Amino acid sequence: LQTDAPVISNLEFRVYPNPSQGYFYVKAPADQPYSVEVYSMQGNLIYKKDALGTSAHQIACIAGNYAVIIRCGKHVESHMLMVGNPR
Repeated sequence: LQTDAPVISNLEFRVYPNPSQGYFYVKAPADQPYSVEVYSMQGNLIYKKDALGTSAHQIACIAGNYAVIIRCGKHVESHMLMVGNPR
């Protein structure tokens, strides 16, 4: 098996704080480029951004649950994000 794609193993991204107030961070395991997508529970894309390393993200949304999808090459992770009402 031959491939030109770089091999990235044991990637684990962290999404915090969770629950949040609509502002969250993605902690990356290495300086690899990746993308962050946030979907409503109805499946609507509400946010998308390319990132590198640990990055901050702010989404304009109502309180509720959201799916955060992180893509790094062929590696894909999903995280649930709870967003509370602003204080």
